[in-house]
Amino acid sequence: MAFKIRHIYDTIFAMKFTGIVHGVVYGVVHGVVQKGDGLGAKIGFPTINLEGSSVGFSHGVYLVEVEVSQGAGKFVGVMHYGPRPSVGARVSVGGGAGGAGGTGGHGIAADPSEIRLEIHLLDFSGDLYGKTVTVVVLDKIREVMCFSSLEELKARIAEDILLARARVYGP
Repeated sequence: MAFKIRHIYDTIFAMKFTGIVHGVVYGVVHGVVQKGDGLGAKIGFPTINLEGSSVGFSHGVYLVEVEVSQGAGKFVGVMHYGPRPSVGARVSVGGGAGGAGGTGGHGIAADPSEIRLEIHLLDFSGDLYGKTVTVVVLDKIREVMCFSSLEELKARIAEDILLARARVYGP
């Protein structure tokens, strides 16, 4: 079944209809889009970034719907909330084992004190800096992970996006 999402309530209805959630919304976050460090764009998955140190739900990767202020649109997205992803780092995040470097100068160590709230909007290109957004957190896709390389991180993000699309639009 293919359909387009027009509204937050349509999303929730569609997810209930397909059995993804049963009346559960993890949370709603409001914030102003800030400039990040640009890593998402560098690896092919640009993100919007919000201040997210205490939003009231656990760290992880989530399916979300984002409504941009002033009628600028509504978008489905994949959100990472938690410590910056660890790539080729010598530290662990959430009890997972860290890798041993070896990323050719691209190692990114997780900093547990640096909590990120980053959202890749599906089928969007443009600049939302300074815009206010409302994020409805609909479903948890997975826990935060450590990665041995940027290639492994990119592959996992692509998989997360496929899962998000399947959950919203169907197989």
